Amino acid sequence: MSYPRLRLLLTAGVVLSLASLAHGGTLYVANNGLDGPACGPKTTPCRSITQGISNAAAGDTIIVGPGLYGDLNDDGTPGDSPGEETPSPGCGCMLSVNKGVTLISSDGAAGTIIDARFVGVNTNVLLIPPGGGTFGKPGHGFTVTNTVRINTVGIEIDASNVVVGGNQVLGGLANVGTGIDTVVNDGEVVLIEGNQVVGWLQSIVASSSGKTVQKNLVQQSNVGISASASSAIVGNVATDNGSGIVAQDSAEVVGNAAYGNEQGISVLPGFTGKLERNNLFGNKSHCGLTNGGVSGLVAANNYWGAATGPGPDPADDVCNMMGGTTTVTPFATKPFSVKASIKL
Repeated sequence: MSYPRLRLLLTAGVVLSLASLAHGGTLYVANNGLDGPACGPKTTPCRSITQGISNAAAGDTIIVGPGLYGDLNDDGTPGDSPGEETPSPGCGCMLSVNKGVTLISSDGAAGTIIDARFVGVNTNVLLIPPGGGTFGKPGHGFTVTNTVRINTVGIEIDASNVVVGGNQVLGGLANVGTGIDTVVNDGEVVLIEGNQVVGWLQSIVASSSGKTVQKNLVQQSNVGISASASSAIVGNVATDNGSGIVAQDSAEVVGNAAYGNEQGISVLPGFTGKLERNNLFGNKSHCGLTNGGVSGLVAANNYWGAATGPGPDPADDVCNMMGGTTTVTPFATKPFSVKASIKL
């Protein structure tokens, strides 16, 4: 993936978001609302996000007030009490966003939770908007939980021209499942930006071309970000994971930071992508980069924790495995400025 193409992907997401805000109407959802076919005006908001989506038209913006949404009585059966989310038939989810809307919160993720912890479905929020849509933005996202299933997904994206931003996606104590997942469809343009994803088997999965994962904070998962195909992984911060970032195929891993993980960045056999301008230090195994068998891997222009490059403390090193070889020169002599754009 070239940098012009990366800029095109980012621009597509921004244009999508602005267009939906500019050309549609606005509906409201609130904890003191009542569901019905006419709810949605500011004075008579809907209670459930599901009803708001049902009453909306493509291009509308739905503003969700602070409070609790989802399985309101914690009995594991969504839709059995007034105001609860009602899953679409066959979606395997609790909340299905199946229209091209912009769905945001008024008070941000810190005050707005979509709770499916006791619900027996695979996915909490499923994004399948025809033509694209937006789920959250910085300062106006949602806290999204896991579900009761073992192999659960917080947010599943199965559409093109989708932007997911400003959300906090929380896993469970079992540390399984995926926080934000992208279905394997090459060419579907997805931007995942400015989310905090904590406590999963994999925090974020970018599984095919057209996926950009940018300025997210991934923490306390087995894998922070899993990148494959020609996905772009840019400006993220990975802390206290098993592997901060795992890259394969032609993924671009540029301008990220991996601190305090067991391994900073790991590349798998067959990796042919870019690996540069990353901060790689303070990782527990002393492996800022683990080369899992790539011969002639180029990992130049990264910062390893010391002006002298990879090596003993205070720097991290390269750990070549399974016959892998790595070129690290020239290396950066000072850290890059890498900050996740988190506004909850």
